[in-house]
Amino acid sequence: MYQKNQAVHITQTRYNHGVYEVRTDKDENWVPFWKSGRTVKLADGKEVKLVKPFNQNIVELPFDLPQPECVAGLFENCRYLKNIETIYKWDFSKYTDMSKMFMLCTSLDHLALTGCDLSKIRSLNRLCFGCTNLQSLIINVPLDSCENMECLVCRCKSLQSIDFGNFALPKLTNMSSIFASCENLSHREKYVMLFRFGEEI
Repeated sequence: MYQKNQAVHITQTRYNHGVYEVRTDKDENWVPFWKSGRTVKLADGKEVKLVKPFNQNIVELPFDLPQPECVAGLFENCRYLKNIETIYKWDFSKYTDMSKMFMLCTSLDHLALTGCDLSKIRSLNRLCFGCTNLQSLIINVPLDSCENMECLVCRCKSLQSIDFGNFALPKLTNMSSIFASCENLSHREKYVMLFRFGEEI
């Protein structure tokens, strides 16, 4: 019998009348992968309905998973999620807000957004907040529109490296508590990052 705190693996996928559905190792019934959540206001002022996976205990994302209309809060509290390769194929140029996208994804150990077009992203607020097993974060692509990085990797106690490449952040105004409780990130790495953007440690 399925227990609420068990990891869930996706075993099959299909489109049914235009709706992307999945089966799992815990339930043979077909269910839509995406479900609608509450309405929120994004960084660009637009009001949208948040989208979430059908089950927060998923371990991997299907290889053919269609991208949603909004990614803010998308995988928040998906504590077993580890394989996210699929998202690297998505067109991120349509998004402006990635706030809390991976917040509390405690099994995620690496995140590299090197091939994604993030030029229109205005907020990375709490992108990886509480990702306690995250060891490296790479976002070495232009972030010309980004204004908010508050608590970007706050409470990522396993984080050892963070890489923004040599790109400028011309519109960044908020990076408060960006490294709060990052116990394994070296003082030097924090200093280099914060010095670049005119903040104090």
